[in-house]
Amino acid sequence: MVIPKKWEDISPDIAIAIAPDILRGATDVAAKMRILEALLPSEILPVFAKLKPAKIRPLLKDIEWTFTTPIIKPHLHTFTINDVQYHLPKETFKNINLIEYSYATNFYRHLAEKRDFKALNKIIAALCRPAKSELDEQSPDYNGDPREKFNPTLIDQRAELFDALPAEFKAYFIIYFNSCSEYITKQFKVLFDGDTEGAKGPNFGWLGVIYGLADSGVFGNFEQCQFTNIYTALGYRLKKYYEAKEISKA
Repeated sequence: MVIPKKWEDISPDIAIAIAPDILRGATDVAAKMRILEALLPSEILPVFAKLKPAKIRPLLKDIEWTFTTPIIKPHLHTFTINDVQYHLPKETFKNINLIEYSYATNFYRHLAEKRDFKALNKIIAALCRPAKSELDEQSPDYNGDPREKFNPTLIDQRAELFDALPAEFKAYFIIYFNSCSEYITKQFKVLFDGDTEGAKGPNFGWLGVIYGLADSGVFGNFEQCQFTNIYTALGYRLKKYYEAKEISKA
């Protein structure tokens, strides 16, 4: 039986449909069975339905990758609710800025600690936004991000609208969010490993990153630094980290 081996081989509809079962975990046999059935070609399903459990169990190994392989490239780029189209962040979150990620990670922490699933709507509202009013992707001024500028005052209002989003999509989005967050952490591992040699004072998290950039003046004032691309900001911090390391060796 031909079973897809990577996310790129799965349609958006199937990826979203199996997301809740992926969140249930690889130890849930019933969830794995549903994922296997969803990944099988439709013409195989009549044969699959006749298989005995002893024949099915070996096939479950072929879908283990869905639990271990991150989704860093979204299967869909937009969704529509109340006739408004919202854009997801691009692959690996390469087009998000510091302030929106700061809000999203705070909502995620609330979701994880309080089990408040309204916070999931807020994560989506922080990161998924309508297109800019005068979007021109051919313009030399286009920065690669089609979404309108982040505005925290709109989060609660949009989060209420997003109550209507299917649970399967929300499950898919949290997998995508986790995958991209882990990708960012790995790309800048040394900055996230707690190596704070010489550091003093409290850790202000992402807000502290923004304050630090504003103090440097490299990306402008505090307001401007909030909207600095996360990869640009972390790349600069990584550069300064290694420069400090070299100075300390001298």
